[in-house]
Amino acid sequence: INSFYIGRKEVTQKLWLDIMGENPSSSQGNKNWPVESVSYEDIKEFLKKLNRKTGLKYRLPTNAEWEFAAKGGVYSRGYWKPKESLDFSRNEKIELPNPNEIGIYNMTTEVSEWVSDKYSEDYYERLNPQGPKITFWPAKYCYRGKYVDDESIEAFRRTHCCAKNEAFPWLGFRLALSKE
Repeated sequence: INSFYIGRKEVTQKLWLDIMGENPSSSQGNKNWPVESVSYEDIKEFLKKLNRKTGLKYRLPTNAEWEFAAKGGVYSRGYWKPKESLDFSRNEKIELPNPNEIGIYNMTTEVSEWVSDKYSEDYYERLNPQGPKITFWPAKYCYRGKYVDDESIEAFRRTHCCAKNEAFPWLGFRLALSKE
């Protein structure tokens, strides 16, 4: 994987509100909670506005980048599982679990996260792997983190569920930036 930056935390409702002017999240009450209930298409529009405002080229992380960061990068000691679970719909005061080895929070807690790749069973490249550019079935977009159908948390699982215009109250995202 080429060098990249990834957000230490998910994009917050406050940042989304500052850029987009409205808060789509189903669990509101603290603007520092992750924004959720945003579709892949919503995020593309957010990124376009954010990049225009900052002059940078923020994007979603790829599947491979997300997994690498969740596992602690090259410093991994296998501590990717959270120390505690967060529930953004009920807690007024949020205490973050400890970050992983490279200082990243919440990659396997209550909000799953969109990644840029479309779903595939395998990665197609060995260098900077990404999902397929085109697919032969209706495009399913990927998310990572907490798997919503059960209580399992696996940094290794590439999960797909959605068309690019679908949004769910358990699905948010974090930012990535290529290191050039």
